[in-house]
Amino acid sequence: MRVMTPEEMRETDGRAVREFGISEEILMERAGMAVSEVCRKFLGKRASRSGRRPVLAVAGAGHNGADSLVALRDLTSLGYPGEALVIEEDVSRHSAALRREIERLRIQGVPVRFPGEGGGRHRISHAGLIVDGILGTGFRGELS
Repeated sequence: MRVMTPEEMRETDGRAVREFGISEEILMERAGMAVSEVCRKFLGKRASRSGRRPVLAVAGAGHNGADSLVALRDLTSLGYPGEALVIEEDVSRHSAALRREIERLRIQGVPVRFPGEGGGRHRISHAGLIVDGILGTGFRGELS
């Protein structure tokens, strides 16, 4: 399997939209469903759905965060317990895709929480699986 750089991934996504007419929403849905499939394979080796600890999607403000929420939406629709922790509290900084996925989760009855509500560390330490959607190809800056 070939690993792509962030620049190569952005270019590939851009070509899919420009040359093949695939919408960003469909790309995001496919990415999230692929993540969900990997999660199901991992979780399938464990106890029954009803007896397991929740899946926790930790989402940043951008498209990677939205991808993680798509995966969570699919998993919870299949009966896996789950919740989302969106780390950016300023809604004005959320991508349109992230806002859309938050709304879809809420309609489905999946809890969506923010760090200011407290309990973030507890949720992370008690999750059965964490879907990391914090940083994606759009990240700028340095990690410290």
